[in-house]
Amino acid sequence: MVVLVVAIAAVAVTATFLSHRKTASPNVPPTAGSSPGSSAASSAAHTITGTLTVIFPTAFAQGSDGDPCYVPTDYGNETDGDQVVITDSSGSTLGIGSLTGGILSSGPGGTSGSPVGCQFSFTAANVPDSPFYGVSIDGRMGPQYSESELQADNWTMSLTLTP
Repeated sequence: MVVLVVAIAAVAVTATFLSHRKTASPNVPPTAGSSPGSSAASSAAHTITGTLTVIFPTAFAQGSDGDPCYVPTDYGNETDGDQVVITDSSGSTLGIGSLTGGILSSGPGGTSGSPVGCQFSFTAANVPDSPFYGVSIDGRMGPQYSESELQADNWTMSLTLTP
């Protein structure tokens, strides 16, 4: 199993990803205000941004902070272009983005010059209002956030995947 630790402000949430990769369904996100359960009064669209840092042994980190990196297959195989899907609480697709980057970073507990993770960014635009938002990366389910949690963190998700 691969564990995903999510930090929102001072709250840490842990979710478990299945270690096998699934093919994401080719859902097309609805336009703002057209998702199930939305009303005409609740039609604001949001841009959700985030980072995914995959932590792995420093033996795999070759280079310095900011250098390009890749995640070995045994550690999740996340890569530039992997699909990021934002869903509502019932699993309906609200927005789609993709991982970009793959940059070495000194993750939690790391020191500058001693990279311990490969960090990716993502953006999902025009995500309609929903009481809850889920996130999956390349078909693997992650945590859910309440609307108030995302609002408090400026619509930003910070995910850490620890194989």
